[in-house]
Order: sequence, then C-alpha cells, then structure tokens
Amino acid sequence: MSTTAPSTPAATALPVAEQVVLLKLGDCEINLHQPRRWLPRYLREKVGRNQMNAAEAVFELLQLAGSADLEAQGYVASLRTFAHDIAQVGMTHPIRVLTLQSEGRLRYQILVGERRFWACVFLAAKQQLSLEQTLRTTIGAIVDGDVNGMTFEEAQRIQWSENLRRADVPLIDFAELVSQVYNAQYARVQSSRAAVLDELNRDDLDDAADSAIAVILTGREIEKLRGEGIGEKAIFAYVGFVEKIVEAAKSLARAYGFSKHDLEKLARTSPDAQLVLAEKLLSQRESNPVNAAGSESERDKPGRPTRAVGLINACLRLPDVLARSDEKKLARLSAEELQDVHGAVQQAQQSLGSYAQLVQRVMTRPGLVEARNP
Repeated sequence: MSTTAPSTPAATALPVAEQVVLLKLGDCEINLHQPRRWLPRYLREKVGRNQMNAAEAVFELLQLAGSADLEAQGYVASLRTFAHDIAQVGMTHPIRVLTLQSEGRLRYQILVGERRFWACVFLAAKQQLSLEQTLRTTIGAIVDGDVNGMTFEEAQRIQWSENLRRADVPLIDFAELVSQVYNAQYARVQSSRAAVLDELNRDDLDDAADSAIAVILTGREIEKLRGEGIGEKAIFAYVGFVEKIVEAAKSLARAYGFSKHDLEKLARTSPDAQLVLAEKLLSQRESNPVNAAGSESERDKPGRPTRAVGLINACLRLPDVLARSDEKKLARLSAEELQDVHGAVQQAQQSLGSYAQLVQRVMTRPGLVEARNP
C-alpha cells in the first residue's frame, strides 16, 4: 500500500504476463454479491450504493467498535490482524478488478481481494489520514477486463472459489448460499418437474419427492461454485441454520466466524434467547479480540506471534475435548486406527515440545529484556 497516488495508474511488470497497476482506493468499488463481507452488512450496502465511501465506512466501524458494539469489534479484530501482516511484509497478492463506467468516469469493481482492499483502508485510517488522503492511497491491482465482459455467474464462481479456497467465508454466509440455491431449485422442480427430470436424465427419480430432486440440483450448483459437492444432510442443516437463527445472532456469527457446532447450538435455541447465547459463546473464548475502546490489545500488536498464541490456547482446551473420547470409544477402533491416533498424539507432543524450546531460547536471548525495557 502506498500513500501517494500517481495521476495515472503506474504499471509494474510481473514475472508472468499479468501486470500490476496502482489504483486509488477511492476509485475502487465493492461488489455487494461478494461471498465474504468484511464490514457489517448495512455499512457495505451503503458503500455499494454510493451512499458512503470506503473511508467513511471504516471510520464509522472504528467508532462503533469503540462504543462496545460486539459485531463491529469482530470485524475490526479481523481487519486488524490482516492489516498488520500487510504493514509488516507488504501485500504479496494484488487485488483483481474489472473496469466499469460509473457517473461518467472510469471505476474499478473488485472481483477478488476485497479483504485486502478493506485492510488497506483500515491501515490508512489507523495512520490518522484524512478521508480524502485515505481515498487517494493506492493499492496494487490486476485488471481482468471490463465488468460487462463477464457474466454474473462467472464472476460469482470466481469469487466463491477464491474465498472458499482461502477459508475466508463465514459458515453462516455459506449456509445462506446453500439455502438460496436449495430454495431456488425446489421452486424450479415444483414449477417444471418434467423438464428438470429430463435435464437430469434420471429415470429412478420419477417417484422421488421434490425435495430429493432439489437436493441433487443443489449439490451440482454448489460443486460448480467451489469444485466440491455437498450432501443431503449438510444441505438441510444449512437451510435450518438460515431459517431458525435470528438476524442479530447471524450478524455475530458472521463477524466472528462461528463454527458449525456454534450454529447448531443457536438453531436449537428459542429465537428470543439466541442473541444472549451468541454473546455467551463469544465470552467463552479466551479473550475478546478488541477491548471496549476498540484499541489494539497486546496480542494484536505487530510482531506478536498471534496465530501461534491462538493455537496454543486451542491446545489448552484439548483435555476437555479429548475427555469425550473415552476408553470405550477408543476400544471400538481398529488396530490401524488406534495406531494413527497414537502417532498423531506423539507428533503433537513433539511439535509442542520443539516450540516450547524455541520460545525458551528466545526468552533467554542476551539483551532481550534490556531491549524491551530501556
């Protein structure tokens, strides 16, 4: 990220045929159909509809986080972690954009890399740049052509494939996608069952329920998007999450990336108690990623091994998890399966032991204490 924007995009040669150009953040537009939302939904919608620019949205997000808004704090924590990586090592992958004409001038719609875009806006905001200076800040991008040269389906497939490969999509958002596809396919089967059966060329489905046929079609559509299908049980589980979980709880699930286990708990809870449960699930985590003032915690400062600390904290919770795998359950495993479990346990012990030795060496390094406490 650079804080000085050239009058025209400056090209930099890559080892491959593609070229990176520097674009002003203010010239980039988000796509509201992106799978991953790096800001609360209402803020993204304002930006997507040109009711607010990206810098204003991030400034408002930071203000909300400072006023103890849990949803905003979740998004700030996520952006902060990624922004620190960019600040330390730079942006290793440019965003990908499509050109479009908007209000008589050339603009760039983000195809892939919205997280990188918001992280750069976040960095500019944390550097206390003005709104105008933030929008003039530049970001590296690859132009993939004109927005009209790619169908909505093609763009959606690229976006979902990219985000799912990077595990960037919260499970609740993926559940909403599955639910949308399933409901659309179910309506399609009901309105034109004969045509669908002819398309599938499956004689054994003549007597199948509409829902069973819709499941097959949904699996095919999801496979097109992410390169992997989805089973009936998972489809109905995701549809259930979307139908049963209230919007306020979904917002927290999206901001903090709730697991399937968390979503199952919420879906089993009465609607009026779901928000309380969602907040309880957050409080059960090791610590809130952003304090009440929305400022950086010690763990989030640049240079801290935050991912390693998170992993170690997860290991501390392992005894409770492993306690559920008692002797009776282990006795049902084959000799080969038991050997695999034993090998995995030994490997985990060795890895933790090696990491502990590494930390110990760094802790006892000459001059370390003096450097931190001048």
